[in-house]
Amino acid sequence: MLKTRRVAGEETGKHWASRIGTRVSVEIDDDDPEAVLQTVLAGLRATVRPSRAPGDPSSPRAASAPTPAPRVVTRPPAGAVIAGVVGGLGILYCLYSMGRVFSPPPGPETWLATNFPTVKLANALVNLLGIAQNAALLFGAWRMKQKDPAAPPLIRKVAISMLVTVGLWALVCLFTFMGSRAAALIPDPTARSTVVNGTIFLAMVALAPSAIVFWVFRHSKGRP
Repeated sequence: MLKTRRVAGEETGKHWASRIGTRVSVEIDDDDPEAVLQTVLAGLRATVRPSRAPGDPSSPRAASAPTPAPRVVTRPPAGAVIAGVVGGLGILYCLYSMGRVFSPPPGPETWLATNFPTVKLANALVNLLGIAQNAALLFGAWRMKQKDPAAPPLIRKVAISMLVTVGLWALVCLFTFMGSRAAALIPDPTARSTVVNGTIFLAMVALAPSAIVFWVFRHSKGRP
């Protein structure tokens, strides 16, 4: 509301003063003050900016509204990828090896399976355990992709169990091929040494994937 008051002016006439933030004065004639007030109000309407609707793009509120952040597609951690690849390929390899244990091709493998039943049993057990352990790696990789904090310690423990399993298999096979029965069945020291070295080579190959997984998760300690 505009508050006006009649004040003493200059010698030329009288003034009306209006309080609009600051003091202003308008010189008018005494016979027509209403016309001057209408002119002032029209000027104020043209000066003051009308408020805009919230949905108006030109509204300051609409201009300052935050834009939604773009959706970011996160990739699975590198450890989960490594564990998943090792687990998937390990299952396929164990299934393949299990088939050769029970249906060995003609040749040295058939002769070894026939004359060394302990080695055949060890091969069957290590492959059965390998299927379960590699499946556990796949499960741990999936849980790690779901950001489960218990997944890395689980993968680490599975890798340790795989190292221990392959190590025990290698010891059983080496003791068998270096015993008296092996000396009687394989009298040639060179041929017997070839069998022993082949067993060590196979053990190293079998240890490599689980050793890589263990190295990646070597600091992931804790109870899963």
